[in-house]
Amino acid sequence: LISNSFNKAFGITDVHQHLTEEEIRTVIAAGALAGAVEPTEAAMMEKVLRLGDRQVREIMTPRTEIVWIEKHTTLKDFLDIYARETHTRFPVFEEDLENVVGVLSVKDILQNMADKAIQLDSPITGVLRPAYFVPETKLAGQLFSELRQERMQMAMIVDQYGGVAGLV
Repeated sequence: LISNSFNKAFGITDVHQHLTEEEIRTVIAAGALAGAVEPTEAAMMEKVLRLGDRQVREIMTPRTEIVWIEKHTTLKDFLDIYARETHTRFPVFEEDLENVVGVLSVKDILQNMADKAIQLDSPITGVLRPAYFVPETKLAGQLFSELRQERMQMAMIVDQYGGVAGLV
């Protein structure tokens, strides 16, 4: 995965053998020493390589910083929230934050508004996507691969007791 991204980023199209992560690190270090890569760019590339090895709890948005939507919220009330908090996706809960019932996508809201399938006084419940839950110990690289494979853009992170710890 990293090799393919690296090859694309540097315009390498005819590759018979993929570079290992260690070889990529060596190329970055050599480029920095030779002056072909700025030190800040080299540091950024190094951080990208380390990202996949970190647990999702290290990169998640903590529960206390999440903008939550209650299940029976109307479109009008959601639009008021969206005017203040312009995220593209919002977790939706019922009764308590531990009971996540889905994810609200602004794209889905806009599509339903364009189709006139939702009115201002309609609850947003009919436009929810399923939530995807993963443990906080999962490696970020694994999660990103799963999200891409499942065609999902957001995951709810759960702690060792099954409680919502945050989101990615």
